[in-house]
Amino acid sequence: MNAPKSKCIHINTVGDYTKEDIIEKQDSTCDTCNRDGPYLWVCLHRDCLYVGCNESGNNHCVKHFQKNNEHSIYLNLTSLRVYCLLCECEVFLENNDPPLPGMLPTHPLILNKPETESEDDCENEENVKPRVLIFSG
Repeated sequence: MNAPKSKCIHINTVGDYTKEDIIEKQDSTCDTCNRDGPYLWVCLHRDCLYVGCNESGNNHCVKHFQKNNEHSIYLNLTSLRVYCLLCECEVFLENNDPPLPGMLPTHPLILNKPETESEDDCENEENVKPRVLIFSG
């Protein structure tokens, strides 16, 4: 059984966050409009952790990225899936090429196990692209 793979070169921008940092954000609302609910994403850029909404028409998560292009990797606070807006693909923190800096098998950001058994990467057009973070140029 092969674990899913990703090839996101932007992984080096992810901050050294703990599982507790992410759990604390799960009860948050959008930092811009205070919206709550399942469409919240947290920016994983080092020293950021901005929480933004999506699918509300406001897309504050995407607007945050558009103002800060280096802030491209986000974690969905409901599904715990990670997505890179620059690569436009899901990122598997535990199985990315290049690896997450300082990655150990028990890295604190490894919150859940992937649900699929297929091997994916950003160059594969069959990648699942969470529609809530897709935006037009």
